[in-house]
Amino acid sequence: MEKADSVCTFTNNTEKLTPKRGGRTHYDIKENGDVFEIITGSNDMPIKEKGVWSFNSKEQLLTFVIKDVETTYKVQSLTNDKLDLKLVK
Repeated sequence: MEKADSVCTFTNNTEKLTPKRGGRTHYDIKENGDVFEIITGSNDMPIKEKGVWSFNSKEQLLTFVIKDVETTYKVQSLTNDKLDLKLVK
């Protein structure tokens, strides 16, 4: 799952992506409320941080808390294998 600036597209992708220098960010969202942020650094070595996620179904907001930093996204659309989000804060 990859993010960019203020708009994000998350895809259900079980295949490994090729390394990309300069910081590709992925999120591994687990059903139990855990989320893993995996950033590929400039040396192609992944940096993995564990956090938690929550979803406000009334307002359609998905929130990640990783290393005490809270990031909230508004759900734009959802299909079986794709989730489009817009950064709220």
